[in-house]
Amino acid sequence: MREAEYVSEFGRWNEAERSSDLHLRRYVHGYFGTSSSLERSVLERHLPAAEIPMMLNFGAAHSGQDAHSGSGAQRLDHA
Repeated sequence: MREAEYVSEFGRWNEAERSSDLHLRRYVHGYFGTSSSLERSVLERHLPAAEIPMMLNFGAAHSGQDAHSGSGAQRLDHA
């Protein structure tokens, strides 16, 4: 497993990542988790991929925005 901690002007966040079990690799590429305490909003850009991410939020609600839809920020209470 790979673990990392970061601190910047945006705040503090931790990451943990590992490969899936050998028997699951045909369906599950791996696992990636983050925990953060950010001082301000952060813009993330994700490149197209053949993977489908699944988000589970165990903390306070957060917001997300699809840059292409133009619908503005959406509060994600139950991701």
